[in-house]
Amino acid sequence: MENIKLQYENKSLETLDGEIWVDVFGYDGEYEVSNLGRIKSLGGYVNNRWGTKTYRHGRMLSQTYIKKEGVLYVGLKRGGRSMSRIVYDSFNPLDVFSENDCVMHKNKLLIDNRLVNLKKVTRQVSKSTDMVKSKKTIVAVNNNIVKTQNSNLEFYKNRTHK
Repeated sequence: MENIKLQYENKSLETLDGEIWVDVFGYDGEYEVSNLGRIKSLGGYVNNRWGTKTYRHGRMLSQTYIKKEGVLYVGLKRGGRSMSRIVYDSFNPLDVFSENDCVMHKNKLLIDNRLVNLKKVTRQVSKSTDMVKSKKTIVAVNNNIVKTQNSNLEFYKNRTHK
């Protein structure tokens, strides 16, 4: 787990061992993504607020962790996207996604966006796999069961003869 975190949190522009960089699908010449789940913007000239061109150096982009969904997102010029979809689309540009298709993490760690961990499946297959539930979810489920049992007891106590 620590090794995976280090890969996407590493902000160095140096290429890591075994890392392959390709252009982000739909953003040719603007961004590059690696097979280890890192993304960087490429250097180039941009217009500043006075209308003159200024050179901006390339940099590694931060990936935002979305707690509700548990996935990593990154902000790009034309909107944010999930890192898993960016990595998969960039390395497999000929794959066509239908409305029912999605990218699934093989090891079920949603922050592990390495290319070897991603595969295209239908939403039904993705939902039917055993996802690792967080402690928060497990506690909530137990609390809901207790609440349901208590409300059923109260209901039946009021209905029975004394």
